[in-house]
Amino acid sequence: MIRFFIYALLALFVGLALAGILKDDPGYLLISYRAYSLETSLAFVLAVLLVLAALVYCLLWVLARINPLRLLKRGSGHLLRRSNRARSLSDKGLLLLTLGEWQQAYALLVENAARVETPLINFLAASLAAFENGDQHSCRYCLEQAEKNASGFDTNIQSWRARLEFRAGRFEQSLSILLELKKKLPANKYILRQIKNIYLQLADWEHLQNLLPELEKQGVLMAEELLDLQRQAALFQFARTAPDDGQALMSIWEALPKNLRSDEQVLLAYLKRLQALESGHEEEVLTRVAKFLRRQWSDQVAAELGRRRMLDGQRQEKLLSAWFRDQPGNAVLALSLGRVSMFNEDWQQAREYFETALARSRNQDLSAGINAELGRLLEQMGQFRESAAHYRKAIAPAPVR
Repeated sequence: MIRFFIYALLALFVGLALAGILKDDPGYLLISYRAYSLETSLAFVLAVLLVLAALVYCLLWVLARINPLRLLKRGSGHLLRRSNRARSLSDKGLLLLTLGEWQQAYALLVENAARVETPLINFLAASLAAFENGDQHSCRYCLEQAEKNASGFDTNIQSWRARLEFRAGRFEQSLSILLELKKKLPANKYILRQIKNIYLQLADWEHLQNLLPELEKQGVLMAEELLDLQRQAALFQFARTAPDDGQALMSIWEALPKNLRSDEQVLLAYLKRLQALESGHEEEVLTRVAKFLRRQWSDQVAAELGRRRMLDGQRQEKLLSAWFRDQPGNAVLALSLGRVSMFNEDWQQAREYFETALARSRNQDLSAGINAELGRLLEQMGQFRESAAHYRKAIAPAPVR
């Protein structure tokens, strides 16, 4: 339509230009042949030629659309009807596919694939129908036929094959295909995401960790999902360090990006792993906890400081006491100070801290933990009746609301 408008506009300009030129002198044309002669103006001849040119153009356009030469071929009408019928049956097969009629959809799509203009679509859809019907042999056949009709779409066929392998639970086969595709399309978000999903299914954190920079660079994941994967990869690294290799553990921590070192879950896992070592690396624990809590408060991180006896018990108690002065209503800090006092065998002070923590606790689980600690302390102090009462409170079920 736009092209027609442009041509019409050009013709109008040419006509106006000629009209201006021929206005004063329309010209004179004489054609003579034997006894015949034709006299007319030049303007009239030009107008006739323009009209004829337009008619010829329209005739050629119509012929190009209807292609009358195909009507000369023997049986062309029959072939045209067969093609239309095959297309209609293929459409019906696609509709049956959406309704879960796998067997009927497969039959219609495969039987009519050779008589439609896009057999690739038929075979891909038929491969899905066969897969859903549990017919792996037919599924492979359709994929092979799709590859033969791919004509430049090989990567698309392989991606489809990998997807079906994944859905069948054959993760290694799917991964092998996707890794080959990644060599050809290294920045393809869909391929990268599928590889990530397979690594998650296989719990292959080592390879997933190597993939994370590419996922971040290509913007494959949302920020929250990326952080969660980075966190899990960090926890995997902590877990695989040797039980007595504190230096390797600290090296892993230092190599983590800043956002992970500021993550509560990652820090807690690191502290627990440190404290599981024979030496405990108390200085590292104290430094990391203090540095983290200066930036953001976390009851869980603060509580980690009171769960283990440290050689430098005075510094441990000093840090907790300073935070407790700033937050006198914090039951977790009172509980931690009670534990440290127990480590230092200051029974009376420990009891005061535990009773303070119990009075300020608003959490059922926390109160149960405090009662258990208080029961243990009173048992050591020889006050068995009171100890038993606190033990009963520790294991008592939560009230129904």
